[in-house]
Amino acid sequence: GDGNATSPSAGNWYSINFNNGSSSSSIIDNSIILYGGKAGSYFSAIRMNNVSPQITNNEIRYSSYYGIYSEQGASPNIQNNIITDMQFGVYIVSNSNPTIDNNNISNITAYGIIVSSGSDPTITNNSFENITGCNSYPIYLNSNLLTHPITGNTGINNSRNGIALSVAVSSNSTLLAGNTNFPYIVAGSFSVNAGVTLTIEPGVIVKYESGLRLRIAGTLIADGTAADKIVFTSILDDSYGGDTNGDGNATSPSAGNWNGIGFDNGSSSSSIIDNSIILYAGKGSYGSYYSAVRMNNVSPQITNNEIRYSLYYGIYS
Repeated sequence: GDGNATSPSAGNWYSINFNNGSSSSSIIDNSIILYGGKAGSYFSAIRMNNVSPQITNNEIRYSSYYGIYSEQGASPNIQNNIITDMQFGVYIVSNSNPTIDNNNISNITAYGIIVSSGSDPTITNNSFENITGCNSYPIYLNSNLLTHPITGNTGINNSRNGIALSVAVSSNSTLLAGNTNFPYIVAGSFSVNAGVTLTIEPGVIVKYESGLRLRIAGTLIADGTAADKIVFTSILDDSYGGDTNGDGNATSPSAGNWNGIGFDNGSSSSSIIDNSIILYAGKGSYGSYYSAVRMNNVSPQITNNEIRYSLYYGIYS
């Protein structure tokens, strides 16, 4: 009853909190959730701790930090929601494996979806718009698992338009095709552990932030086709996967933008790079020896590829 004397703001109240032991039969459907995320609720509008409710067809806005926070083994169904106007759309942590499908996530100042700490979600058919913080990503994968599908996602008007990888792959995993003009972006350390296989499907595009690489201690299967080549290139290269760094024509790629693909001593000689395009690699740091592909006492199959614009060497054996 104060007229216009007060107005709502993010974090006015805590959250809808599903504690460990609550029922996974819970449903939030066709609801509007506004101005949640007060400190003490993990700054989220909806939080789930080792419980898996159905979160569908909702509008979630103006949370102080997170729209949805899923942790400690929670595997909720997060589908057909509008999640907008906050810092993080969905935060997935501590072995949480939700299904995140067909959501519209927009007007985010950090990350649309962030995945960490052993979590392995399914992320399909989501749209991302105006993820606009400095070096923000629509999807940021900072876990050690990539075994569930991540495909069918799209984005527009984002500061980085794609799926960021900062992952030490610890289980057999696949980078799936089907994310149209929404490539994978190596945004931190990216490696394949010993005894583990990373498969990259034909048609996948992997772009690299400056100075980064793919390091193989296990097995890499990057087996493209003549019609659907796999592409490894610079974040500045707009000719594959569109304007991923969101700056129009302000920047262009050059030799040595990123390090390269390195096969460590002890990695598998069953590795394959076939029908792939490798561009603008050869930066000298982290043992790439200024090359696009480097092999140290290992014998992978490197066939039918196009390797261009490396700083010094195309292949270093």
